[in-house]
Amino acid sequence: DQAARGGFYNTIDEVLQLPTILSVLRQNDAFEQFANGIFRVDGLADSLLNNGLYTCMVTANTNLENALDDRYGITDILELPEATLDSLMKYHIIKGNQRTDDLLNSGNFTYETLLEGVDAEITGVDVINIDGQAELILADIQTTNGVVHISNALLDFRR
Repeated sequence: DQAARGGFYNTIDEVLQLPTILSVLRQNDAFEQFANGIFRVDGLADSLLNNGLYTCMVTANTNLENALDDRYGITDILELPEATLDSLMKYHIIKGNQRTDDLLNSGNFTYETLLEGVDAEITGVDVINIDGQAELILADIQTTNGVVHISNALLDFRR
């Protein structure tokens, strides 16, 4: 800490790396399963890093494992068949950088997911609800390639 007029400043010995959606997920053990799913889907991690801005709706390992057990009788996301994993991961990602202010101001709105031909309906005034399946519990984790929102449940693309 160095004293400065009006406060303190710190010196660092390297350039700070700004977070990406993937680095946010990888750096938090609570999202390990979700991150593993993204990296397993062919080309998805590369798309997230190189093809514009995205909104990623993630849920913690516990919620994910409970949902997988209820729906498929497994607890590891990597045990899903490839096509199911592909659909599941892409359903949790919306094109564009949609922060909660954008979502709340839209009232009822349908957003295009990366799962071709399947949209997500997001509603809310005080609480953001995704397709009637989950609510956001932590929002607006801004990254260089979009935003991460954390929901209280794994979304089901088969709704």
